[in-house]
Amino acid sequence: MPDIAWPLNMSQHFSPSSQLLIDLLVNSNLSQLVNEPTRYRLNQRPSTLDLILTSDNTSLANLNYLNPFGKSDHVTLKLDLQLCFVARSKTVTLQKKIVDFKKADEYLCTVDWANLLNQPSVDTNWESFKTHLKPATDKYSYTITYKASSSKPWIDNKILKLIKKKRSLWRTFKRTDKEDDYKVHRAFPNRVSSIIKDIKHKYEKNIADQKNPKKFYSYICNKLSGPVRKP
Repeated sequence: MPDIAWPLNMSQHFSPSSQLLIDLLVNSNLSQLVNEPTRYRLNQRPSTLDLILTSDNTSLANLNYLNPFGKSDHVTLKLDLQLCFVARSKTVTLQKKIVDFKKADEYLCTVDWANLLNQPSVDTNWESFKTHLKPATDKYSYTITYKASSSKPWIDNKILKLIKKKRSLWRTFKRTDKEDDYKVHRAFPNRVSSIIKDIKHKYEKNIADQKNPKKFYSYICNKLSGPVRKP
């Protein structure tokens, strides 16, 4: 409804269809919170096409206008809804220990194993072996920390960086409104979507190729709302 400008000016004359919406808002005691454009197209005037209607605007706060989601040319509206609940994190932080086996092997080659493992007791020799092995793996190893999606395990740290870059390109275009920035912004989401699609396909193919029925049906059940029975 192009004749409605937000925030609403009640003294303005509206078309019949727009007046129906205005009457609905007034009669239902609804407030409309979006006051900035939500759709951007090159060489077109930004327009407000996405609305947030609420009967209690005290429960909503911190409205933000973020970059479009996926291939859309509409901004993403983000706000805080004041409810009491425990949010489940969609990303988990994982750690992986990397051992430099080449350096560890060089270190272990300096150990006099013949004299070290000459005890008649197997248990004693085993304890001696572990005593020298652990310092080697500890000394020549390091731990990396990375993030992964708990609901979409194929989303790794590299994908998260691409998503952040997509958001950055959107902010650049919104700031400059240049044609080159617009083309870069519109092309990059297509690339990210293609990469995510390929990685998801590889992840699902890996599950299918493992020949692990329990893991396979567990994944299927998580993707479907109804029960899944084995054939």
